[in-house]
Amino acid sequence: MNLLEGNVAVLTGAASGIGRALAIALDEEGMELVLVDVEKEKLEAVGQMLKGSPLLYHLDISDANAMNALGE
Repeated sequence: MNLLEGNVAVLTGAASGIGRALAIALDEEGMELVLVDVEKEKLEAVGQMLKGSPLLYHLDISDANAMNALGE
């Protein structure tokens, strides 16, 4: 039984580095993903390479209003 499959992960910094690697790994495990990054083109590229259909949000996590809106 895969405990990750079907669960949801929200990843900030998902367009590069550890965030990108984690998005790829969790996608392979069947998780539903919400990916967030300030770099729109890189974020879209990561979204296109995944097997699943992640939700992509282009925003700056230092913007408190944008982060509150993400939660809603």
